[in-house]
Amino acid sequence: MKKDFFAQIEAEIEEKEPLSLNVQGYEIQELIGGGGMGEVYRAILTARGRVVAMKVVSGRLTRDPEVTARFEAEVAALSQLSHHNVVRVLDHGETVNGRHFLVMEYVDGCDLRRLLRAQRMDMERGLDIFLKVCAGVSHAHQRGLVHRDIKPANILIGADGTVKVADFGLAKTLVENSTGYSFTQTRDTFGTPYYVAPEVTRSAGIADERADVYALGVLLYELLTGTVPMGQFTPLSAKTGLNKKIDSIVCQALADDPQRRLASVSELANTVEKIANDYRRRHEKKAWSRRVLAVAAVLTMMGLGVAAGAWISSGKLPSYQPLLGLDNARAAVPEKPWENSLGMKFVPLAGTSLLFCTQETRVKDYVVFGKVESEFLPNWRAVALAENDKSAADSIQTPTSWANPGFAQGPDHPVCGMSQLDARFFCAWLTNHEVETGWLKPGQVYRLPTDAEWSLAACIEDDPGPYSRDALPLLPNILPTGNFAGPEVRQYPLWPVYWTTDAPEDMHVCTAPVGAFPPNPHGLYDMHGNVAEWTASRVEDRRGFPPDLYFLRGGSWATGRLLKMRPEARMHARRTTAQPTFGFRVVLDLEAKALPPRPLDPLNNEN
Repeated sequence: MKKDFFAQIEAEIEEKEPLSLNVQGYEIQELIGGGGMGEVYRAILTARGRVVAMKVVSGRLTRDPEVTARFEAEVAALSQLSHHNVVRVLDHGETVNGRHFLVMEYVDGCDLRRLLRAQRMDMERGLDIFLKVCAGVSHAHQRGLVHRDIKPANILIGADGTVKVADFGLAKTLVENSTGYSFTQTRDTFGTPYYVAPEVTRSAGIADERADVYALGVLLYELLTGTVPMGQFTPLSAKTGLNKKIDSIVCQALADDPQRRLASVSELANTVEKIANDYRRRHEKKAWSRRVLAVAAVLTMMGLGVAAGAWISSGKLPSYQPLLGLDNARAAVPEKPWENSLGMKFVPLAGTSLLFCTQETRVKDYVVFGKVESEFLPNWRAVALAENDKSAADSIQTPTSWANPGFAQGPDHPVCGMSQLDARFFCAWLTNHEVETGWLKPGQVYRLPTDAEWSLAACIEDDPGPYSRDALPLLPNILPTGNFAGPEVRQYPLWPVYWTTDAPEDMHVCTAPVGAFPPNPHGLYDMHGNVAEWTASRVEDRRGFPPDLYFLRGGSWATGRLLKMRPEARMHARRTTAQPTFGFRVVLDLEAKALPPRPLDPLNNEN
């Protein structure tokens, strides 16, 4: 008894001296969290200079042999998880004083509990976080792992908007097998008991995936209302305006009897997503109605009642000018860029008539075009291809699509799976849309940059050009910073094992959110890596090559060879080819020679 008492005192003293930790290969920086299970530190992986999070388990728990064995088994299982909504395990071991530690990717942000305390979550963001959490938990379920401790404190929100679920099964495993600490005794460690399924309280050993469904039901309610569902709680639809179907979903998720709950997390997520989409459609329709009435009222007050009636009948908005007009756009700077109707940001490129988009075209930018394309261009695409480029029409390749590139994408990720035609259709539509609504003047167009314009924007001073026979010098010390293929890309299931991965390791297996890496001197992000960007420049005719090859610049998340990472490097592909590494960036030409033909036809605007 006395020996155990002094061992516990010694462990407590050790745990109060965090910077005395000695873990080979890591430099401990500071304590960033902790609780009954142990502490979490920010550390540096000295071999690579990478910031990581290190969780050091309490010595009182690691001294139990059974707990040690379960810890090792659990870590081995967690190491199999590879999902962008799950915190990735990088390493594990023991400190010199015998305490177990776990090294995970570092998320620069805070946990969801702190975020909920700091601010009221708006509907869109709450739903987005919920669906991302579901995606991470569902990924674990598919691999036989049940979290059993889902709560806001175990959900990390990055400064860039990323959402990651942490602590899969680890806390539950350690506590339920320790003779000194039972599940009930450490309930405060797990956070609010409202997230714990009834069967877990009764008998933790029988908990399965449905325990996670219960916790996710509580999470959904708290995200959208700011409170947890207690007793006879107010229906979620009454507090949010969502369809009443959401009430039955919440009740099914929170059923005391696990047999009466939804069968899986994916079923819960799919149902909630459908209800959320229905809400968005109704919300957009109401917003449109309010906008119509407001503009009609203004026209009527100006004595233009006839015009107002005609406009309402046509269902079209009159032209208007943006708050920051194009006259001011030339004076835009990286700190205060010009924004278009989609929220895309632009800065002028010195010595040209161009405004360069500071970011690669995002998923949420392209989604707007995708929603109207079926109505706006039902026959145009087919006619344009058939009449202007029959050979291209016959050779269209569709190994991937922007909506399903083969890996998960968020709204702020660069849209990928793009052919050059897709990019030019988007530019043509956006030009037409903003000319009609008054954002652009006639003669101003969105388009792809040329190869030379791209080089200028990338700050390449001695560009040998696309046809130089001089080999590019390989100078690794001046390689640009960007999302290239490092060791992390080998987690991508389709990555060939023999492909090179010479880039430094980063946290992005495939694409990264735009702006995740520092900008260049012009204020342009991701000019190197992330997605290869289509240009408007055609490869000059060469024997044996098809006639419709166009250059792509910048490399991508799948570029693993040092030589291909150089800013001067180029690749080319047929303009009908779409790959999960292909994306684009647009420029706004303020002094274009002429507008695209109407109906729009980007195939008639060759560069």
